[in-house]
Amino acid sequence: MIARDQNRKANSALAAVRQHALGITEGIWRHTGAGQHPSA
Repeated sequence: MIARDQNRKANSALAAVRQHALGITEGIWRHTGAGQHPSA
């Protein structure tokens, strides 16, 4: 679980750098509900 958390932090940091390089200053958060319903 710690490795998963660290990987998510690294991916988030990389995404932020990419977005900054592209001049993206804001976004829209779209919640999909993934993970709230067990798969059949």
